[in-house]
Amino acid sequence: MNITTSNLIRWAGLSAVVGGCLFVGIQPVHPPEILSSFTTSTWAIVHYVGVAMCFLILLGITGIYARQVE
Repeated sequence: MNITTSNLIRWAGLSAVVGGCLFVGIQPVHPPEILSSFTTSTWAIVHYVGVAMCFLILLGITGIYARQVE
């Protein structure tokens, strides 16, 4: 597989879509903001997925910028 600008932009778009879907998926399962929920495994999982979501959206925004510069 050749690495081209169009392929990188395409993958960045997919990254933005997946990041957006993760954002939508996290919202209904996010634990309440009370002290007892901070130590649950749900809290950790939701925030690890949140970190992945932010990284994917950052890649997507970079791809949008690359497309605009082209």
